[in-house]
Amino acid sequence: MRNRGNNRSGLTLVELLVVVGIVILITAVALPIIKPALKDRKIREASRQLNSFISLARAAAQEKGHEAGIYLERSAINPNACFDVYMAESPYPYSGDTIEFSFASVISPSTNSVGTTRFSVDPAVNAQFQLAVDGNPLAQVALGDEIKFDFKGPRYIIRALYDSDPNDITNPIVVQISHPEAKWADTAGTPNDPLDDTLAYSPVTPIPGSYRYQVFRQPMKSSVKAMTLPNNIAIDLNFSGLGLPVPDSSTALISGRQFRTTIPGDRRPVRIMFSPQGNLSKVTFINPGSNTNQSFNPSGTVYLLVGRI
Repeated sequence: MRNRGNNRSGLTLVELLVVVGIVILITAVALPIIKPALKDRKIREASRQLNSFISLARAAAQEKGHEAGIYLERSAINPNACFDVYMAESPYPYSGDTIEFSFASVISPSTNSVGTTRFSVDPAVNAQFQLAVDGNPLAQVALGDEIKFDFKGPRYIIRALYDSDPNDITNPIVVQISHPEAKWADTAGTPNDPLDDTLAYSPVTPIPGSYRYQVFRQPMKSSVKAMTLPNNIAIDLNFSGLGLPVPDSSTALISGRQFRTTIPGDRRPVRIMFSPQGNLSKVTFINPGSNTNQSFNPSGTVYLLVGRI
């Protein structure tokens, strides 16, 4: 007689193949539904990380009592893609290295010593001044920085720098500035040529004389570790920008796409800064038409498109 205690339950080969076939069929039906959700999950996670990083920068501005924000570094391969986002802070104003080098001499406007830029064609809204500093002046002052005279009045935007003798470290440099509220209108014949822009609004420039000055330098990367987006995910700067048109009529600035660049290898960053009150205070980016840094006080929403590369 056979021992019934040795009987073992199991599946026949046919039954096992049927079970495996059912599992494969269910998987084949479910994968097309699940795959898009898994694919977009990476983008959603990257967006949440970026949003948290921006909130951290906003909190830093409120905590430290001066401007802080984010620094969008352009990729070396694709300048309209950003893979690394840094924390940015505004350096303290620069007023000269020593007491004797803390005065700026505002001189009569002219156009023959700063090159051919659109900001030097009309003396009604421009002024040159000699910025005397101890050491290398160009290491302390850069295009796009802002300057205030006598601790009052507007912050004039530095548009051009000229050093007649770079080998003489005590030689004053000539700096060209423009009023922050200057408005420009494109010439109909060459709408993308900044040299043909005409003046639409002429604010008052500084009166010639000697003034103490403060140079408000552009935000720099802080020592806080950068936020790196996941693999194949980037901020698409070609389709990122401000929701409302900026106060510049240049056709090179397309609403909603102001952060794009048309210059191959351009590494100049996009900076989005917050005030100590937690509000958006300044956005700095490249104007493709004039190839210059432009700073604006945003009146609307700033959009950053996070997508797959």
